[in-house]
Amino acid sequence: MKTTNSDHTVVRPEPTSLPIWGLDDRLQNYIMNVAETYQCPVDFVTAAVFSVASAAAGNKVTVKDKFKSSLCLWQVLLCPSGGGKTEPIKAVMAPLTELNIEYANKSFDDKPIRVIIDNVSEAAIINALDRNRDGLLLCRDEIHSLFMTKGIIDNLLSIYSHSPILKDRANCSITIERPYMSILGGIQPERIQECFGHGNWPNGLGPRFLFCWPDDEDYPSYSMRRADPLLANLWEQIVFFIYNLPSGTTVEIDPDAMLAYTRYYNELAMLRNSKNTTIAENVLYGKLQINILRLAGVVAVLRYVSQPSLGLKIDMDCIYYAIRCMDYYQACGKRVILNLNQKQENSGLMLDKIPTADLIRELNKRHHISNQSAFAKGLGVKQPYISKIINN
Repeated sequence: MKTTNSDHTVVRPEPTSLPIWGLDDRLQNYIMNVAETYQCPVDFVTAAVFSVASAAAGNKVTVKDKFKSSLCLWQVLLCPSGGGKTEPIKAVMAPLTELNIEYANKSFDDKPIRVIIDNVSEAAIINALDRNRDGLLLCRDEIHSLFMTKGIIDNLLSIYSHSPILKDRANCSITIERPYMSILGGIQPERIQECFGHGNWPNGLGPRFLFCWPDDEDYPSYSMRRADPLLANLWEQIVFFIYNLPSGTTVEIDPDAMLAYTRYYNELAMLRNSKNTTIAENVLYGKLQINILRLAGVVAVLRYVSQPSLGLKIDMDCIYYAIRCMDYYQACGKRVILNLNQKQENSGLMLDKIPTADLIRELNKRHHISNQSAFAKGLGVKQPYISKIINN
């Protein structure tokens, strides 16, 4: 059931979990089997399935909009230490891990090609992207160290938008025309401030991530449930099928699905224009406008594997399912904003309650905005605007 706000935005029932009903029945069975085997939230398994499919597709697959949209997804799983995310992620990643082992025997200038990396140093990421132009997955059980890595923020912003990366080394120069790196990792809720509270939300980095934050649950008792090898084999076949799609594969959008996508995009635009929307929410909604087509493309590819006769396209079922998933991610993103504000309340820096200009001045005062162009890009403004505020 849908209702409408006074500002004419559509209100859908808020999902209590990341839905799976839009996926093939066998894939749903696999997700449930992994969740029951490792006694973890279904949300974590579903998010991992999206990330692995996104990485497998890589630069080979794009969604045909007025711009070519990639399938690159960045996701963070939020739960306390011991929350049960490590083993299910390993299980879902198993097909890519197998490819990583296979590729260890292949080389690029005598250096191995990687499909998965867990090293968050700038050099490791750039080298891995240089050797695998199709794309890769950065996956760490605890990914907070990524946000502490010196010099990485500008590169991450470029990777997300697939902007060229140019690096001069002592003996050579590296140019990566279209970097592609999906990200999946866990963060403990108490580290949200550490990762996203030092300018990494206003600059647009934080909202680029889709947050998966299940409601608190009691720790489960031991279960005798075991992983089903047939379902695990099915998932392996799905991943290998996606990984072997030819370069230049295009996901079409049905006209009706395009109208549904346009309505969703415009709903977010109205929210961004609302005087009741905070600065932090505004940036979040702007990135959801980008991530919706990326996720819909991933869902379309997953559906195509099981039903190739339907063609590789985003239809009404696909886009509506993707929208419902985005409703979940939006709710989790707002929980992250609430957490940031609670942590920052004592310091006097609250994302929700200060004007943009004052926020920029305060961030510069505390952390010194060294790259005004990247910061302006993250906010969706021009660099001279940032310079004027800082220098006045």
